[in-house]
Amino acid sequence: MAWIAGLWCIFACSGGSQFVGTSPPLDIPLPISNLMTVVGPDAEGNVRVTGAPGAVLPGAGVRVSLLATAGASLRPGFSWIASAWAQDAATESQAGADGSFQLTLRAKIGDVLRVVQIVSGAESPPVDLTVTGKALPLPVFPKALELRPAQDELVVAGSLGDEAQLLRLALEPLPGSFPEPLVTLPQFSGISGLALESDSELAFAVSAADGGLYRIALDASEPPALTPLPGALSVDVSSDNGFAVIGGEGVPSLRFFDIATGQQTCVVSLVHPERPELPALRVPYLAVVPPSPGPHVRLVIVAQFSDLSWALLERQIHSQTCNVTVNNYAVLPELREPGALAASGDGTVAWVSDRGGDRVFRVEWASGSVAAVEVGEAPLGLALDEARGALWVVLQGENALARVALDDLSVRRRDGVGLSPSHLVVEAVRDRALVLSETDRSLLLLDLDF
Repeated sequence: MAWIAGLWCIFACSGGSQFVGTSPPLDIPLPISNLMTVVGPDAEGNVRVTGAPGAVLPGAGVRVSLLATAGASLRPGFSWIASAWAQDAATESQAGADGSFQLTLRAKIGDVLRVVQIVSGAESPPVDLTVTGKALPLPVFPKALELRPAQDELVVAGSLGDEAQLLRLALEPLPGSFPEPLVTLPQFSGISGLALESDSELAFAVSAADGGLYRIALDASEPPALTPLPGALSVDVSSDNGFAVIGGEGVPSLRFFDIATGQQTCVVSLVHPERPELPALRVPYLAVVPPSPGPHVRLVIVAQFSDLSWALLERQIHSQTCNVTVNNYAVLPELREPGALAASGDGTVAWVSDRGGDRVFRVEWASGSVAAVEVGEAPLGLALDEARGALWVVLQGENALARVALDDLSVRRRDGVGLSPSHLVVEAVRDRALVLSETDRSLLLLDLDF
């Protein structure tokens, strides 16, 4: 009955708090686990636990403690011992008026952290979180990332204030933090597309807001070169024949640039495949796919048209004359707002995430079939992992990562993947994903073991 006396005191001293009633303190709600993220450990061994707005009650106290260390096990019935011991490795703070919080303590990968919220001295039931991966803080708000497997490097583009930055990171061994920016792009306030030329040290970045295409030497052998390009939204590179392809808003829909000379060679204006009177409004995503023989470039394109409908297009285009020799398509009437595009290694299958419709679409070009797969809230970034038979999907609306099986389209998921995660790449040799977390301004390293 001790809790009754304690409850009376809490009620009397608090003046009748709305979080206190005639039930035991366990009626204080649990912290919401999918609104919390664990970032770290960093180079100093610190782990940051962040709660998004609504993770706990407004103004509640929050305590995070080390419940169990990696490799140790707790005997059933003795969790109170761990809880008492964990007070030596605990930190507390008060949540904001919106129920958000951020706390830091020392822990390592595999450790279990216990989170409780405290209202008028009474504690909620606990939520346990596992430190599942490493995180690197970023000096920018990340917008795009590209893997360089041959160099074992990662390139990240992001924005900070009225400029954009490009960061370069060696993946083994991982540093404790990102090095100084490789290059600063003062005329860019935001980046909408990033692509790397695999046979050289060149990167290309585009920005619709700033209206341009940047050519960037990753080895700093030349200064960044800006080509004014109104409405540039997306970019990819055909390393086979040395061309960059840029998709944008309005007319023309596509522009081809010779990488060696930096000169535009031709332009293409897209129209609706079934209603040619409808021009394309924008091309937010495109991907160069094999084979791209000789001067031809084979593309998969996400396009929206003047009636606001969407279609996925497959085109093979001559990079000098702009003649089209392959013209396949799939109209996607259910697509609301695309989030990313991925294509298979042989170019026969394409995937589009629908962040407005909580699903991904699979298009098989040979049969023309279209499949929609429900994956979760606000799917954004995609990574096709054919070696594991999986499509990895970032669920930005749920701070989660989904795995779609390529054979039967079944879905599994993992929660607690940063706050507002956006895009990812998969490192096949290390069996891990690298995920950008925008709110945390960090790069998360996640094992693909679920």
